[in-house]
Amino acid sequence: MLGWAGVGVAMGQAPQGVKDVADVVTASIYEDGTVLVLEGLRT
Repeated sequence: MLGWAGVGVAMGQAPQGVKDVADVVTASIYEDGTVLVLEGLRT
């Protein structure tokens, strides 16, 4: 699914195999990793 999405983002607590195929690894869910990615998409 990460490859299909065009840009794969893995959360910081994801298994290493997921991080290895992701384009970007963000902070964990406990460190607001999703928020960091979404804020980075703002123009």
